[in-house]
Amino acid sequence: MKIKKVTEVSCYMENKPGVLGKVAGALDQEGIKIIGLHSYEGHLQNMTRFVLADKDLTKSEMILRSLGIDLITQIGVLEVLFQSKSGFIAKLTSLLGEAGINIQVMYFTESPDGATMAYITVSNTDKALEILEDANKTEAFSKY
Repeated sequence: MKIKKVTEVSCYMENKPGVLGKVAGALDQEGIKIIGLHSYEGHLQNMTRFVLADKDLTKSEMILRSLGIDLITQIGVLEVLFQSKSGFIAKLTSLLGEAGINIQVMYFTESPDGATMAYITVSNTDKALEILEDANKTEAFSKY
């Protein structure tokens, strides 16, 4: 398991065909790679969360604002890379819960080779990072 803290940009976008494509295209045109994306439908607007490879988020924020996208937030989230095995999600979420850390948002996907990348928004990112790094040193987590 590999864990690190990354920044997620969240924004509301119009719920219309082509809007997400326009935003993704504008970021790509400026050389900003999207490495994580979660978007869900709202009545008039979609909430979209981007994790970007670009460490300087000033440029991406300017691009989004130039497209008329408001309510942009930037927060620290956990990026967890692990080998998908039965029981891992239960162990990870239970460990955080037992430490009093609330999982606010979690999204992940598994590749055909079993590698899984998760992005997790929690109530205390630094504490969660420390707990997962410590757990990763134990036999129970080292196999992931």
